[in-house]
Amino acid sequence: MENHSKEMEYRDEAILLSKALFGEQRCHGVFLTRQQGRWRVSLPKKSSLILQPGDIGSLRWYASSTERLAFGHYERISSPFSALLTQPLALLALKSACTLCLRTLVDQAPAEPMFLILRQFLGCFSVFSPVYYLLFEKEALAALGFGLNLTHCAVTGEASGLAFVSPRTGCAVSEAGAGTYRDKLLPLPPFLVSFPKETAQISLRDLQQGFLLTEYFLARALQALRPTLSLPLERRLLQEAAFSGLS
Repeated sequence: MENHSKEMEYRDEAILLSKALFGEQRCHGVFLTRQQGRWRVSLPKKSSLILQPGDIGSLRWYASSTERLAFGHYERISSPFSALLTQPLALLALKSACTLCLRTLVDQAPAEPMFLILRQFLGCFSVFSPVYYLLFEKEALAALGFGLNLTHCAVTGEASGLAFVSPRTGCAVSEAGAGTYRDKLLPLPPFLVSFPKETAQISLRDLQQGFLLTEYFLARALQALRPTLSLPLERRLLQEAAFSGLS
């Protein structure tokens, strides 16, 4: 029986990012909580077998030190997993989003903006489009401190005609402001500036440009935060599917 008499108790809304069985009795999960950031928590194996990454629920855990693995219990409230069984692209997107959180966030550091962004993204799987995943990446960059400024042209100050992004500053540039630097700028697909009413209005070319744009800045963020890590494999697989027109 676990003894929690000398440990602090925490309770928070939490999203399961990953899980792994440990021995015969335990399951180790990594959770992104709303108020307490990312935590590694050991759960009873029996109650954890049905859990899947992307589950949203209530986590109660105990920890005597920030350096020790915590022990706790997790009650799942909702899960997108059933909607993913017939949507392989959505499953890749979910795994990629969770892996990005695993690779960019620090244990037990506040990360409420990322939690809210991920929770909103998890609600997009009823009718999935890779566009929703790219919007998640755009918002995730902002939460990590590497946000893109797509409100106006960095050269002219105008809010219309935005067509490029500076790879150095992450600021938008209009057609008129690009000038002779056009070939050195990254294409900016319109849906990242103003989202259309229907995802069907987004062309394959725009989708490709979106993947390349967020990839450039995510790679920069990872280089700054975790130089030894790379972007998720699932992201590349999702990107390849989108590039082939399967989306």
